[in-house]
Amino acid sequence: MKLGRFRQGQDALSKCVGKGRNDSLPNEPRASPDESVLLCKAGTLALKGNLHDQAVQYFQQALALNPFLWEAVEGLCRLGKCPEIDLLIRPQTAVTQLFAAPPPPGHIRFDTKSTQVPTFVPPPQTSGGGFFTPAPNHGSNGKGPQFNPLYTSGSNGPLQPFRLDAGFANGRDSIPQEGKAHLLSSGEVPGYLEELAPPRDKRRTRTRSRSQDPDDMDEDMQPVESTSSTSSPREFSPGPSAGGTLSQQPLPSPQDELHQAANVILELTRKFAKIVRALSMFEPQGALDAIMQLPAEQTKAPWIYALMGRARFEMADYLIASRAFEQARALDPYRMWDMDVFSTVLWHLQRDVQLSFLAQELTSIDEHSPQAWIATGNCFSLQKDHSQALTCFKRATQLDPRSAVGYALSGHEALALDDHDSAMQFFRAALRTDSRHYPAWYGLGTVYLKQNKLRKAEYHFRKAIEISPSNAVLIHCEGTALEKRGELEQALERYNRSLALSPLSPLVKFKRVKVLIQLKQYENALKDLLELRDLAPEEANVPFVLGKLYREMGRNVEATRCFTIARDLDPKLSAIIGHLLDE
Repeated sequence: MKLGRFRQGQDALSKCVGKGRNDSLPNEPRASPDESVLLCKAGTLALKGNLHDQAVQYFQQALALNPFLWEAVEGLCRLGKCPEIDLLIRPQTAVTQLFAAPPPPGHIRFDTKSTQVPTFVPPPQTSGGGFFTPAPNHGSNGKGPQFNPLYTSGSNGPLQPFRLDAGFANGRDSIPQEGKAHLLSSGEVPGYLEELAPPRDKRRTRTRSRSQDPDDMDEDMQPVESTSSTSSPREFSPGPSAGGTLSQQPLPSPQDELHQAANVILELTRKFAKIVRALSMFEPQGALDAIMQLPAEQTKAPWIYALMGRARFEMADYLIASRAFEQARALDPYRMWDMDVFSTVLWHLQRDVQLSFLAQELTSIDEHSPQAWIATGNCFSLQKDHSQALTCFKRATQLDPRSAVGYALSGHEALALDDHDSAMQFFRAALRTDSRHYPAWYGLGTVYLKQNKLRKAEYHFRKAIEISPSNAVLIHCEGTALEKRGELEQALERYNRSLALSPLSPLVKFKRVKVLIQLKQYENALKDLLELRDLAPEEANVPFVLGKLYREMGRNVEATRCFTIARDLDPKLSAIIGHLLDE
């Protein structure tokens, strides 16, 4: 993999598939990797080797064996072939399959019918090459290995952030699954069970004899039976038996606790997978709806704020996207993932000072990260220094040769420098890296549109729309190509679709006005122009076109008033307006 020979690595690993063990829990030590890990790694190599059909099969087989493999979910999402999460990860069935196999050597054996401390069968040891099996970690109380199924390594909780750009370019992060199980002896009640136990109808009071002096008060705390409703949540309450006597309520077995913990984690994993799948299918509203289904404590994580920013970015709601990314950086100041998207959001908002500050901070954190160079390139691009911006984007692709974002941005800067051949090479390099990176398809369509190759431009815009069907900008660009080809009815339909997705876009509304005037639908055009006058009061073309429309409708007084306003806003229109008035 490090040599970039992905197909050779996939061929070598495919020979090991079928020979791994899958008879142990995902958090158990083992002498060899299980089948699900081998399948997942084979899928990753097939994905990077452009063997997409094989990658899909490997990932689906890995998730069927172990639904906690987050890398497999990311791989399917990057390929754009992730089925519905309810079909891919079934809640109860997945956990049952994981815990149904008999325990192998190295597994902690639980006997729910016995009161003895569970025994630990030592795993097989290895020496020299091969997979290393760690020794069991014995607790300090001498009762054997103790672990908590809800414990996960890492300071940021069980789910680590991942990068969500360029169609999940790297998929580096995954859900950690190491853990330890909590052992119960016959007389112990762990703290977290005491918190969940019903309160006991007892209270502790200070007792003293009436005949004693107050200074001789007994300092011991004695439990006294009472009918008061006051109770302590830290005490365990036995329920009444059928014979009227009190019997202790049976404690859940450690295996039941492990099942319960696995179900909780799996349900949370399924919710996260729904968010990632919605973004991979470019359904930003669906991703936001899935985020609202998360528990309250999970919605405050920096990763979730970054996902919100990504969804708003796809909806072209750049203001809300910037606020989400700012909140993510406030919670995680050293975060690098998704910061290239944040810098692009700031570029769209024309916030040069904030973008410059972001680029400097990312460079100070890691000057060898592609995100820092992309942010720096966006900063130069905003200052109209396209050659320097192109240099920064090239450096980003050198640091990460699989960065489709870096190639696509390089193509846009080359296009700004009127270097069409270089721009097309950059866009094609982005598509070789990620065929679902729709900005590259959009860039190629823009190049062909400038070259007046309208059919090729329309084809590439449609390919981009197939990937992201809810993108108003792409639909508008396709309408522009159709308008130049003279297909006004189809162009009007595209403009209507674009405005349905983005009703406040003045550019699309203005282009629809021009098409309506050519189709002689003057009343509809007049309605749009009056709305545009309120949306863009400083734009001289709006009163100019409005004056021409009034002139076609025979309303000369209103036309003269609009021409005067247009001439005041843009004196360069004086000659054209004077010629129209003379006519």
